[in-house]
Parts: sequence; C-alpha cells; structure tokens
Amino acid sequence: MRATVVIRTTGRPSLAASLASVVLQRRDDVDVVIVDASGSLSPLDNFGLPTRWVSLGHRLPRSVAAQAGLDAVTTRWALFLDDD
Repeated sequence: MRATVVIRTTGRPSLAASLASVVLQRRDDVDVVIVDASGSLSPLDNFGLPTRWVSLGHRLPRSVAAQAGLDAVTTRWALFLDDD
C-alpha cells in the first residue's frame, strides 16, 4: 500500500533530519511531497526517496501549504510530517 508523506517547510535546518527519519522507516512504498511554504527554497538531497517539491513562489499560510501538498499527492494514503 503506497503512501505519501507531506512535509511543509520554511527552510528549517531540521528538514534534512525529517527526510532522514522517513528513510529510517525502511519502506520502499513511500513517496514524499515537500511544500516550500516560504516560497524561496531550492530543492535539497532527497535521500533517494521519490520526492516532489511544490512551490507557488510566495509565502504560504500553514493551511494553504497543507492543501498544496495534498493536491500533489498521487497515492491513496497521505500523512503529514513536521520539519522540526
């Protein structure tokens, strides 16, 4: 059963640790959607995970960033993971 982890971020340094925690789950049926809530980030190392970056080019309120992430999900199941 494939699932997507949606991570909203404003560029905290802890984003890499959040991605690493997904890798540590040792699942090969997980996609990741990272939503750039700051509107100004560049994609970083995805640790080998199927990852999509979503950026609307401007700062997003928390709920709008969440919806943008859900809109990018292509799996039946989705969950949110904070980047801190």
